[in-house]
Amino acid sequence: GPAWFSVAPDGALIGIPDPSDEGLNSFTVRATDVFGISIETTLEITVLPHSPNGTLVLNPTDDSWVNANQENATNGSNTHLQVDSSPNRETFLKFTLNDVPGQITSTSLQMYSVDVDQAVHCKAVAETSWDEETLSYANRPSVGSTIDSPVVVPAAWNAFDVGSYVTSDGVYAFGLEATNGKGDFESKEGINRPELIIEYTNTPPVFAQDSFSKPDAGVDQIYSGTFLTDVSDAEGDSLVFSKLSGPDWLRIAADGSFYGVPGAVSYTHLRAHETGRNLV
Repeated sequence: GPAWFSVAPDGALIGIPDPSDEGLNSFTVRATDVFGISIETTLEITVLPHSPNGTLVLNPTDDSWVNANQENATNGSNTHLQVDSSPNRETFLKFTLNDVPGQITSTSLQMYSVDVDQAVHCKAVAETSWDEETLSYANRPSVGSTIDSPVVVPAAWNAFDVGSYVTSDGVYAFGLEATNGKGDFESKEGINRPELIIEYTNTPPVFAQDSFSKPDAGVDQIYSGTFLTDVSDAEGDSLVFSKLSGPDWLRIAADGSFYGVPGAVSYTHLRAHETGRNLV
C-alpha cells in the first residue's frame, strides 16, 4: 500500500497522508498468530482534501425583549422576540465565541422573521453581564452604534452583517430596534433559533527561517534537541512534525523532538504539519 501508512506489530495504525494521497488508498494487511498462521485482508482508506476554511454556527446563550409599557416585565422564556417603534420594544441577544480555529473573515447574525416587514437597526451592546431571566426595560443595557440596518422580510431568514463588530473570541451582545411599527422574530426557545455564523480561514505554520542549522553533532555520540521553538502557528494549533528526507541516523518525533547517533555530517529535510496542512 501507499508509503504514508504503517501498521505496528500490535495492530496500531499511524500515518500522515500528503495532498498527493487524496482519494481512495488501498492497503494489504496481514495478521499472524503465535504458530505462524496468517490471514490477509484489504484495508481501504479515503483521504479527503483539506480546506483551511471553515464555518462556526452559534446559538445565543441569552435572548429576550423588553417593553417600555411594562418596565419591570421579563420575557426570557418567550418563543418570540419583539421589536416595536412605538411603544418602544427592543430585542437583546448575547453570544459567547471561544477558540475560533482561524482568522475570522466574516460574521453575520441570522434572525428568522415571523412578521417583521421593515428596516431593523442592529446595534452593538457593550454591556454583557445581563441575562435573559432578569432583563427588563428598567435594567436594560445601553445600545451603542448601529452595525447594520437591513430591510427585513417576513416568514424568512434575514441576515445582519456584524463582521465589523465580531472580530475575535469574546462575548458579544446585540440590540435590535424597529423603525416602523411592531414585529416578531423567533427566539432561541423557538423552532428557528437565532444564529451567529462565523466564517474563518486557518493559516499554515511558519518556520522562523527557510533553512537553519542546529549545534554540531559528534560521531558515535547521542545527539538530541527540538524543532518546536523554530516554528510558529498564528492560531496556536497543535503541530505534528515528520522527516521527509536525510540520513537514517536522525529520527524526528511527532512532537518536534529529534535524536540519534550520527556516523557522519548530515542534512535533514523537515516538515511541520498542522490540521491536515503541510509546511515544508
